[in-house]
Amino acid sequence: MEEAGDGFDVEFRRKVRIVNRAWRAVWTLPALLNPLRFGLFSFKLISHKLLRWLMPVFMLATFVLNLPLLDAGAIYRWTFGAQVVIYALALLGYLARGRASLPRALAVPYYFCLVNIASARGIFEAYRGQTYTTWATPRAMTK
Repeated sequence: MEEAGDGFDVEFRRKVRIVNRAWRAVWTLPALLNPLRFGLFSFKLISHKLLRWLMPVFMLATFVLNLPLLDAGAIYRWTFGAQVVIYALALLGYLARGRASLPRALAVPYYFCLVNIASARGIFEAYRGQTYTTWATPRAMTK
């Protein structure tokens, strides 16, 4: 168990490292993804880990695929608008991240996007061969 980082930058590095290590671990034992062999454990691994780490792909796909559907109905305009608002709030959170306290309306979208970008980076670095064998705890990184 590891405590969350004291700042967004520390948390980002922590998430990159965790996803990188876990992604490589899953693909060294791909049989664990077989629910016929490992049952509920495989289901949990896929639904609680793998799909969460792949969330950046789903977010990007949802945004891009929503564009041609804008004229197909109000639901598509509403969902696209919601995405734009969330990403705009996340961007404002990023720009204001140096402040002592971030309003919840900026902090939540920013953190959501931050951890998903960290997941993408962790997976990307895993494929590039980057490994994290040692690390400093968030406590040590902020001292």
